[in-house]
Amino acid sequence: MNKLLICIILALPLYLTAQKMPKIDKEMLQEVQHSDSSAHASYLLHNCEAEFLFTPEDIFLIYKIKERIKIYDDKGLTYADFTIPLYEQNNKDERISKIKATTYNYTNGKIEKTELHRKKDVYEEQSSDNWKQVKFAMPNVKAGSIIDVEYTIRSPYIYQMNRWYFQNDVPVDYSLYKIRAPKYFVYTPVPKGHLKLETNKEEILTSAHGEVEYSYVGRNLPAIKEDEFVLNKNDYRSSIKFELYATQFPNQIMEYYSKDWNKIAEQLMSSRDFGKQIKNKLKNIDFDFSHASSLEKQEKIKYVYDYVRSNYTWNEDYGIYSREGLKKLLETKTGSIGDINLLLLNLLKKCDIGVQPFVSKSRNSGLLNESFPTMTDLNYLMAYLPNEDGSYMLLDASSRFSPLGQIPSRAINTTGIVLYDNRGEVTYQESTDKYSITTMANYKIDLENTELVGEAKRVRDGYSALSYRLSLQNEDNADADDGSSSETDDDEESIEVKNEYTVTAVENTDDIYSRIKQEYSEIIREEINQIGSNIFINASLDFGREENPFKEETRNYPVFYTYPTEIKNIVTIAIPEGYTFESIPESVSLTLPNKSASFRYSVDQQQDKILIRHFFTISKVIFLDSEYADLKEFYNRVIQKNNEKFVLVKTE
Repeated sequence: MNKLLICIILALPLYLTAQKMPKIDKEMLQEVQHSDSSAHASYLLHNCEAEFLFTPEDIFLIYKIKERIKIYDDKGLTYADFTIPLYEQNNKDERISKIKATTYNYTNGKIEKTELHRKKDVYEEQSSDNWKQVKFAMPNVKAGSIIDVEYTIRSPYIYQMNRWYFQNDVPVDYSLYKIRAPKYFVYTPVPKGHLKLETNKEEILTSAHGEVEYSYVGRNLPAIKEDEFVLNKNDYRSSIKFELYATQFPNQIMEYYSKDWNKIAEQLMSSRDFGKQIKNKLKNIDFDFSHASSLEKQEKIKYVYDYVRSNYTWNEDYGIYSREGLKKLLETKTGSIGDINLLLLNLLKKCDIGVQPFVSKSRNSGLLNESFPTMTDLNYLMAYLPNEDGSYMLLDASSRFSPLGQIPSRAINTTGIVLYDNRGEVTYQESTDKYSITTMANYKIDLENTELVGEAKRVRDGYSALSYRLSLQNEDNADADDGSSSETDDDEESIEVKNEYTVTAVENTDDIYSRIKQEYSEIIREEINQIGSNIFINASLDFGREENPFKEETRNYPVFYTYPTEIKNIVTIAIPEGYTFESIPESVSLTLPNKSASFRYSVDQQQDKILIRHFFTISKVIFLDSEYADLKEFYNRVIQKNNEKFVLVKTE
């Protein structure tokens, strides 16, 4: 196809109307604050213009990037550090050139320019098998600086263009994305985000052939806010991506390039690095096939899973392939997600377990676009085991602290593709485990120091137990929650920071199939205070949220919890002699429709003690934007209750 295309349009003139950057003046440099006063920096200009380059050997996409960034304070200095990813595969790689970068400052009444030195200040590093990074830090940057950066990327990957993000973590005043393509290429734009962009599509006639120019412009775009309740915030940033749908050359029929999941399944299952690895004979493996064959089905599945989980270590690389083959994995005992789970699939198949590959995107890669099947979107592999009742179980042996049926949170997404020999089925991920903590505590009031002093027992189950085991191994950067958005025990962090919290006993840390049991002593100071002779105690002590995480009036995208959550706290407080309660928070029970979330708070007085029950549950993981108002109000009422006070008054 490339040779034919080159013959047809080699003479096609290549040009783009460059977006000229306005001249930097002292007014720009002296500006101390953006209209968004919270911004530490802003993009004054953020542009990408793309064109095609035809050579006798190949066709390339040329991306011309221009960025102008204003730094307002020291926290904005991070925007002076650049990391540019470049993809490479099968001896085809993206390359960067024409880096031109300048820092501008206003010093002693003059505009001062400091140039980036291409040879001295720019370096490359390999970040994975298929990615390298070009890095540089702008010189002489300080609060008030303006940075101008330009560079060009040449890419051989013309079938799927890089996604362009108009929004950033800081405000963007102006952003342009423009591409001019030969009319023989039929591209499909795939936008994301809810902000309105100015769009234009124009056919341009040339001396011999036609082109189509697409342009998108965003103006005065707000910063994308940090949000703990999204799968990946890039899914909701305003952005655009073009995918090659078809080509149609003169006097030829249209050729389609957009694949469906069936074609992708067929391609993967016949691949040397994927499907054939599942069928390969394994030599020099210390797996006991004889013992496995003697086990019942569920025991056999567990035996295979535990063997792979315990004997092979994830090297923190993602991917669905085994590039060097399972033979290499058996030698080194270390491999990528693809290596480890292809071995898992291989052994399960050899043990006569009905299992299929399940491919998806890692949590930090965002949502899988089901409507536009692409191989390059897939970077995570698991094993899919159907159950007789129609449900299924996903297995990921790359996490040695996850029991059978619990996948690490880095693997949690909304959908994936089950692969058969020539068929791919879109399948919704099911939540098979939850984050569970149950705490029982007893406190006394130390009147002399105005403290709550007590002891507690805590039981951790599901993802809470996983999180705790990972923290003991200092592996949270590899296997932990990946920025998970569940109602986790952030109260434990507050305990350690604000109060004295000492673990006195822990059971079952090494047995991943058992709940973790903890005992600890605690001195609470932050949630109790004394005014005159009256004592005030927070209704939720230190186990509830103090602020609503949902502050926006409306939301244009779903609320995503990593997993269902269940937190139970049962607490007794001894009433000191000579005191009685003047005020006790009333009991409350809140439930959202279909029991998707619930909260129960109750207080019972038993002679010289009070018994507090504080139960919080999130039972589903995705709340639509239409459910946001109810969820926000639910949190408002929970936090209102958490912020109420017990009031003890002296009776003598």
